[in-house]
Amino acid sequence: MASSARVWLLDTGALSAVRPSADLLLATLVVACGPRALAVVLTGRGTGAQVGVRAVACCGGTVFAQDETTSAFFGMPGASITTGDVERVLALSDIAAAIDSHCHQPPSG
Repeated sequence: MASSARVWLLDTGALSAVRPSADLLLATLVVACGPRALAVVLTGRGTGAQVGVRAVACCGGTVFAQDETTSAFFGMPGASITTGDVERVLALSDIAAAIDSHCHQPPSG
C-alpha cells in the first residue's frame, strides 16, 4: 500500500501462489507513482513480475532489468524482458548509475 511517497508492507495472502508478490508490489507502484514509476527487476526465480512490468509500462513508467550474466537466477528478469516492456537490460554494477541518470532527466511531455 502506498500513500504520500511512503510504502507499507502488509502481511497478506499469496497472489498467484507467491508471497511476497512482485506483481502486487509493481501494481502498487503504478497506483502511487503513475508515469513516474521506475521498476527494476533483479535476480529471482519464477516469472512473478510479468504482469507488474506490463502495468508499469502501460502507465508510461520505466522498467529496467538485470542481465543474465550478473543474475544468480534469471527467471524474473528474463520473463520480464520477454514482455517487450523492459527499457534497459543492465549488469548489476550499472543499475545504480542508470537509476540516477533516469531520475535526473527532465520530465517528458
